Amino acid sequence: METLLKVSLLLFMLLCTGLVTAQEKIRFKKIPTEDLAMKVYERDTTAQAVILYDKGQLHGNTGRFTRHVRLKILKSGGTSRANFQVHTLSKSDIDGSTFNLVNGEVVETPLSRENIFREEIVDGYHIYKIFFPSARPGSVIDLAYSFDGVPYNWRFQETIPVKFSELILEPSRFIVYKKTMFGNQHVRQQGYRWTATDVPAFQEEPFMSHYSNYLTHFKIDIESFTLYGGIQWNLSSSWEKIGELLMTRSLRAPGEG
Repeated sequence: METLLKVSLLLFMLLCTGLVTAQEKIRFKKIPTEDLAMKVYERDTTAQAVILYDKGQLHGNTGRFTRHVRLKILKSGGTSRANFQVHTLSKSDIDGSTFNLVNGEVVETPLSRENIFREEIVDGYHIYKIFFPSARPGSVIDLAYSFDGVPYNWRFQETIPVKFSELILEPSRFIVYKKTMFGNQHVRQQGYRWTATDVPAFQEEPFMSHYSNYLTHFKIDIESFTLYGGIQWNLSSSWEKIGELLMTRSLRAPGEG
């Protein structure tokens, strides 16, 4: 019995190590040929697009959140997935490219300023609308962005399949927040890291309220920020107050990356 337990534990550790190693190989704008050549997602042959990789991380030492998402367009109906909206209360740094396989060669079309629009909804609250150029069936979309603070939510599930999703929320001396879990897909937790793999597309049903309420996701609410110098702002009552703070002050010390 003890031998069987040891073998099972070893196999589990190898599986986890293999998963981590495979995901660590993913680099921004380094697209494997097999992703570009993919014509169908084997786990869901009806999928019009699939999220291949989605990683978000709160860096505790700076209070800055970064995200890298990679998406594959499989059918013409999936081209709309090349349009993104980023909700943020502070200035975002945005980068990305569309990759296509043309006559066996990889062709990259980077985002330009003309592809990114910032819309102010209320004071301090912005939506970045991002439209990737040259998006068509076969394209791989790579998007990365960052901003001070944490996102409003994190979706492990979408209305298209998600191959891999990871959220890391490092402890931060700047931000106090709470998160609430919704949905019924399995999400693994290891310390401050949550991962989900091979998540099926969410299927909407008749008479259902907005589908986003039922996706497997975290809802994140910020309660307070602590700035350098020990100044604390209690903000749980208003997202607008968070926006005003982040537009006028930085969580990081001068010169800190």
